Amino acid sequence: MIIPIWMADWEHQCCGPEINPGDRAEWPIYFHCKESPTPTDEAPRFAVISDMDVEAVWRWESRETNVDGITTVANWAHLHVGVFVHMDADPGDTVVKYRGRVWHELHNSEPPPAVVGTVRAIYWHPAIIQQVGPHEQRIDGYQPGVAIGSTSTVPMGEMGAFRFALDVEGL
Repeated sequence: MIIPIWMADWEHQCCGPEINPGDRAEWPIYFHCKESPTPTDEAPRFAVISDMDVEAVWRWESRETNVDGITTVANWAHLHVGVFVHMDADPGDTVVKYRGRVWHELHNSEPPPAVVGTVRAIYWHPAIIQQVGPHEQRIDGYQPGVAIGSTSTVPMGEMGAFRFALDVEGL
């Protein structure tokens, strides 16, 4: 299964190796939920719903939030996704649904098990930037992506995010 996985440009510039199509990847991945996952009676699944987003249904497993802010880990076969979400109340032992993006991060001290796969394509998405103060900016989203041959080919000084088409083993 090919999954779209996002990575912030600053994460890569700081600590990431050059990534090229065909490279083998072993990455911890995460959901950054803007909204809490919603309870559902649907069967657990992980599906790609566009070239940028996924839909996931999984059994919520309550646990204490770890030092990185991971609230739970969603599991499907060989795919484990750390979940960052602030919830007013723990949903307990229930099945939940989430739509959004999957992110690869390098700066977490307690990552979930890594997803293993092969990078099939790389896209660069320039950031949509809003000026929110005299010296402060905020990223409000990303422009449509363009295919690039390597993470080393991004224009210097441009803010944005990479999107990888990762062919995940075992799914």
